[in-house]
Amino acid sequence: MSASSDFAVGRPVYVIREGELDLAAPPEVAWSHVMNLTAWQNFKKFEHVSGPVGAEGELQAMLKDEPGSGKTPYFARTALLEPGKRIVWKLVREAPAPGDPALAVVDFSLTPTPEGSRFRYATFYECVTTDGDEQDWARQRDTYHGNIRTLIGTVMPKLQKLVKDATA
Repeated sequence: MSASSDFAVGRPVYVIREGELDLAAPPEVAWSHVMNLTAWQNFKKFEHVSGPVGAEGELQAMLKDEPGSGKTPYFARTALLEPGKRIVWKLVREAPAPGDPALAVVDFSLTPTPEGSRFRYATFYECVTTDGDEQDWARQRDTYHGNIRTLIGTVMPKLQKLVKDATA
């Protein structure tokens, strides 16, 4: 890829987040809730585009209505699927606006615990910036890190509650 066709207008900002939370159900029960993304994340758009439905290679078009998630639609391809254990998506925006992640890799996994399961997430985002000086870039970096923190802080408690309510 040439510099002129790079995702970012200015210097990109990289946001990497990892975390985990305990879910009140074993992986074989919690998995269906993890995969029911529309139940714990607010999507304005969530539709199948191509590839085998629910399998590696599936491509979906998405647009979230969550704080920190970006303003433009994106495509998510299932890169790895280990049913009941792990899923990895590659996300790309065709025309990212400043403030939007242009590229992302999202990795969700479940492992059993004595009380249910542990949900782990690892995310990598490349965010679009505008051209500017070092101060402007630092401001944008702080904004993007805050946006991703907000997004994770908004959706993860929803997943935890969804699984808890389903097993109560």
